[in-house]
Amino acid sequence: AQLGNITLPCTIVVGTKDKTTPPFHTDDLHRGIKNSKLVRIPNKGHMLNWEAPDALVKEITVLAS
Repeated sequence: AQLGNITLPCTIVVGTKDKTTPPFHTDDLHRGIKNSKLVRIPNKGHMLNWEAPDALVKEITVLAS
């Protein structure tokens, strides 16, 4: 319900091997935030800052530009 109040651009980044955050959570976030982008990083888990820092920085840079 409150997700619909988010109006700023938002990028949701998740690893496809994340065992901590089930896919339905990120899918729900993506559906609930109108101006959002969902990025799935293949073969990575929950700790993207350690497992895929370059991919994470890329998405942050795209969002910030």
